[in-house]
Amino acid sequence: MKKILTLSLVAAAALQVQAQSADRIVPVQKNQHELGINKTFRPLRANAAKSAAGGSRLYNYVEMLGLDNQNVLSNSSLPYTWGTGDILGVYGDGQGGFIADTIAMASYGMVLDPAWTKFNNPFNYTGEMAISRNDAYKVDSVYTYCVYGRNPNKASVVDTLIWSAVYGNGRGTNMPIFYFSSLVPVFGDTVRFAGIRYDSTTYTATSDSGGAAVLTYKMPLTVASLDDTDQNGFQRFGWAPNLNVPAGDLMGVTVTFKSGDNTYVPYQDTAFVGSLDPNEPFKFNMIRPLYFYEKNSAGKNIPTYTRGNYNAGMFKYLPDVGNWQGDYIPLWAFGSNEATMQWPYMDFKLSCTTCSSVNVSNTAANFELGTARPNPAQAEFSVPVTLKAAGAVSVTLTNPMGQVVATQNLGKVAAGQTATAVFNTSALSNGIYFYTVEVGGERTTSRVVVAH
Repeated sequence: MKKILTLSLVAAAALQVQAQSADRIVPVQKNQHELGINKTFRPLRANAAKSAAGGSRLYNYVEMLGLDNQNVLSNSSLPYTWGTGDILGVYGDGQGGFIADTIAMASYGMVLDPAWTKFNNPFNYTGEMAISRNDAYKVDSVYTYCVYGRNPNKASVVDTLIWSAVYGNGRGTNMPIFYFSSLVPVFGDTVRFAGIRYDSTTYTATSDSGGAAVLTYKMPLTVASLDDTDQNGFQRFGWAPNLNVPAGDLMGVTVTFKSGDNTYVPYQDTAFVGSLDPNEPFKFNMIRPLYFYEKNSAGKNIPTYTRGNYNAGMFKYLPDVGNWQGDYIPLWAFGSNEATMQWPYMDFKLSCTTCSSVNVSNTAANFELGTARPNPAQAEFSVPVTLKAAGAVSVTLTNPMGQVVATQNLGKVAAGQTATAVFNTSALSNGIYFYTVEVGGERTTSRVVVAH
C-alpha cells in the first residue's frame, strides 16, 4: 500500500434515495512509498474443496480475482498498521533513501458479498455451495494473513488483535450504502459500496442507527503467536464469530492491532530498531497485513468497477479526513490510481442451510414442488408436493436469519400422490420466509412472503 500524505474531501450531502452520495478522496502524492518485502507472493493454499448443497464453503476475494487475472496474485504489499496511529513507519523518499512518517492505517478490514456473481461462476466453482440474495448464511470463521514482528527482548509484552463483525445493506442497518456521484457520468449508478462505522474508543466497527449489535473479540498476541503460521511463513490469525446474516445482506469484518507496549514515545519512535531502516529488527511489536492489488502493464493500479460488486478492502485512516470521520474508507475511494483496488488477503468460512450448489439444478428428480398458496400469506399457506417415486417427505420453514421456525414431516408418500404441508403464519412476523422440501436426500427451496 502506498503512503498517502495529504487528503482532501469535498463534503457531499446525502441524497434522499436508497443510497447516499459521496465524493472521492483526492490525495496529494509525493514520492514516498511504503516498503514491502521484495518478494512476489502466490496464493497461500489451494482453492477451497468442493462442498455439498446446504453445507459450507471458504471464500477468499483475492483468490477469486486471481482465477480471472493472474496479475492480481503477482502484486502484493505488507502495509504498516497501528491502532492509535501515533508511531512512525519507514518509507522510501524517492531518492534511494528512507524517511519516517506516522502510520496512517489504524484498522483494516473487508466487506464481503458472497452472492456476487463471480463467486458463483460455474467455470471455477461448479458443485460448491452458492449463496444467493434469497439465502441467509452464517459466518463461521474469519482469518487474516500477516507478518507479526516482535522484539525478542520484550517477551512479556502481550499485544491484542481486536476483531469486529457487522452485517447490513442500506439505511437502518450497520452497513449503509453509498455511491460516488463524480463517477456516475462515467459508469452510471453502478459504483456503490457498503460503509462501516468506526468507534475510536473500542477500535472496532460500531452499530449504525437502527443496526444490530456488533460482535467483537479481543485476541491476545504473545510470543507463542509467532508459531501460528501457514506454509509460507505468514501468521494466520482467526476468529469464529458465528454471525448469522439475513438474506440479502452483506457482511464486514475489521481488524485492529493494539500494542501492549507503553514505552514508546508517541510521534517520535519508529517501529524498528534503526530509525530509518525497515529491514532491522522490530523495536516495538506490530503486524503487517498481507495485501494484494491490481496493476496494469504501465505499473499503475487500475480501478475496475462492476455492477453489483460490493466486495472491497477497507481501512480506517488517521488522522480523520473530511466527511469520512468515523468511517472506514474503501480503498478504491482514492482519486489517484496510486492507491486504488487493494484488498487484504482474508479467508471467510460461511455456511448455509438453504443454499443450492453452483451449476447444479435445484430441481429434484423424484418430486415436483408446487407453488406456496396464497403468497403473500396472511393466516396460513400450503405447499403441495407431488412424488414421482415413493419417499418420506419433510418441509422446513426458515426465517431470513436461517433459523428454523416450523417443520412438518408428512410421512411416506406413494409415487404419483400429492402431499400438502400447511403452515400457520399468525405468530410469524411480516417478511420473507423460505420453505425447503426434502425427499430421499433431494432438496428444493423456495420462498413465501408473510403479510398480515
